[in-house]
Amino acid sequence: MNKSPDISDSNDPLNGASVPTFHTELERKWLVAELPSLEGLQGVPYRQAYLGETESGLVKRIRDKGGKFIFEMKGEGTAARQESDPIKISKEEFESRLLEREGEIVVKTRYSFEVEGLTFELDLFREQLSGLAFVEVEFSSIEQLRSFVAPAWFGPEVTEDSRYSNRNLSKEGIPNDYIAPEFYKGRSDSGEVIYGAIRLPALG
Repeated sequence: MNKSPDISDSNDPLNGASVPTFHTELERKWLVAELPSLEGLQGVPYRQAYLGETESGLVKRIRDKGGKFIFEMKGEGTAARQESDPIKISKEEFESRLLEREGEIVVKTRYSFEVEGLTFELDLFREQLSGLAFVEVEFSSIEQLRSFVAPAWFGPEVTEDSRYSNRNLSKEGIPNDYIAPEFYKGRSDSGEVIYGAIRLPALG
């Protein structure tokens, strides 16, 4: 049985035995003005939380991606940033570390799809962040990142607006000047979160 990596502050994977590999992530982020067609796509439920920073300033994050549990480290605030390759952890380790988190647990459903060779990741948030929707686009080069023209259903770009980092959302909630899109219809009597024709079931 594989032992989960120790991700405590006292034995940071950057300095301990479980040293992750890193890559540069190229990504931009926008709010969503109109909900695109998601027909045929299966959303993946996410739960994620933040465990502070490493000594080198990378943010430590744990994630439940549809039942797959991982630990990652990444930079924040720019379109090009360092990110570790994910390290698998056990469900027990994930649940234990949730107790050490800063801020609230971020709960969302992600829809991933390809457009002209680019990966789009559309996040529809739940719980305390219900009503928030944004889309991230991943790029393979700086030139591609700079030349990308956002489609009409995208809203304002928030790549460098730190208020919309998942970590800050977990601590501060939705920014006060955020206006939920028209396709957000609130909650049903049974607690479902409704985005257009999509009804995300209540937790528990």
